[in-house]
Amino acid sequence: MIFFYVIMLILALIILYFKINFAKYKGKIGEYYVKEHLSELNKNKYFILNDLLINTQRGSTQVDHVVLSVYGIFIIETKNMVGKITGNDHCTHWKQRLKRKTYPFHNPVKQNYGHVMAIKEVLHLPNTNPLIPIIAFSDAAYLRIYTKTKVVYFSMLVKTIKRYREPLLSKGDVAQYLKILEPYTHFTSKDKTTHIKNIKRSV
Repeated sequence: MIFFYVIMLILALIILYFKINFAKYKGKIGEYYVKEHLSELNKNKYFILNDLLINTQRGSTQVDHVVLSVYGIFIIETKNMVGKITGNDHCTHWKQRLKRKTYPFHNPVKQNYGHVMAIKEVLHLPNTNPLIPIIAFSDAAYLRIYTKTKVVYFSMLVKTIKRYREPLLSKGDVAQYLKILEPYTHFTSKDKTTHIKNIKRSV
């Protein structure tokens, strides 16, 4: 009998743990899916960096994915969400509707704009720059959004990137920017903890 209660307690703790960490794991799963899609790009033309933690004068920011090529530098924000998604460029929050409930979340266009500005700063790019922001949602989402920024499903991401065919950078530029950005993929758990604390303070 005691053994039964011990097992039930362990199961309850496991369920509680995953419930508390569900959002984090859901985000990581989405990033994994996007990473797999991006791996389909020609490795001689496109250079992929995943999970960058960048420190700037405005603070730290975490970027899900960056793809560098002569056709531009693509900054990708991943949203592994389901349900109906509504929003536009200007609103502070977008909305996720699941069944009969609505849940607000930070406008990913504005969120990714911060990532774009961070990368622009560390690369010392001019106002006319080759940065291309993209928001990638799970194919399980139902998108009803109005924005000038590219907002696509995971499955359409590679095709969207390949549509950019006009060279904006030289191969030398790409190599230089890759060398600058690559170290930002190497950060410690302490760096990540500090970043999360800073986000919570600013909210």
